[in-house]
Amino acid sequence: MCSRCLNPDGDAVIKRPSQQILHRLYDEHYTSMAQVYRVMKLGDTEGRRLSTWVKEVIIKSDFDLEKSYLKHTQKEIRKLEELVCEKICDLDRYEDNWAASVLVKRLLKKRTRLLDCRMELKYTTRPTRTNEKLHCSQSRIDDGLMRPSSTSKKPDSVYSQKKGGGWWSQNTPISHQEHNKLRDFLDEHQKTHLLFALVKAGITGNAEFDSFINMPSAVRKAFLVSALDDTPHEADAIQIAALQYGT
Repeated sequence: MCSRCLNPDGDAVIKRPSQQILHRLYDEHYTSMAQVYRVMKLGDTEGRRLSTWVKEVIIKSDFDLEKSYLKHTQKEIRKLEELVCEKICDLDRYEDNWAASVLVKRLLKKRTRLLDCRMELKYTTRPTRTNEKLHCSQSRIDDGLMRPSSTSKKPDSVYSQKKGGGWWSQNTPISHQEHNKLRDFLDEHQKTHLLFALVKAGITGNAEFDSFINMPSAVRKAFLVSALDDTPHEADAIQIAALQYGT
């Protein structure tokens, strides 16, 4: 039987899997994130983007990440799942919020990484808006973890827009002098082997790279940890090269 049906608004609703399948989706020892995305009817890129948004909602919430997952009550976890659904429109199409439950539970089991990102965010960004709702089709996201601070008064302070699967600052063409900045970065430090990692993080051209390289170091590190959380060695290598860039 088809796992999809249509709700009154005409959007595809993805039905809740059996309890046995859900238990396997909750456990990283049984299923990889790629398998989770397939059950959610998402491609890898869409799935990683959605996971990143869920991470950001958790990091910016008041959920106690100091406590281990097992010490939280089901009520506390359900409240966090409801907040995630409230903030991210794309989770509305999953029956009974099952996808939010899977993503939240898997992320909370890696709470140390989330806590590190929260601390970096706390000390590198301004207070954020709490009433914005995220949607894949619009790629809107609060100021903070996933883009450089927009408080600068420099002429190139800009609005956030989607580009190559990430959120990047862009309002004027990159000058001819900067045209090969991404290639120069890779060549200068003999980091061509990191090209695929950069692409996976959404850095696919000069505009994205220009915004990325100009992030404060701590913000850039938090972005890499979120975007490349399954390959932390690549995140570390890119961060080291970025710190060396131009020196």
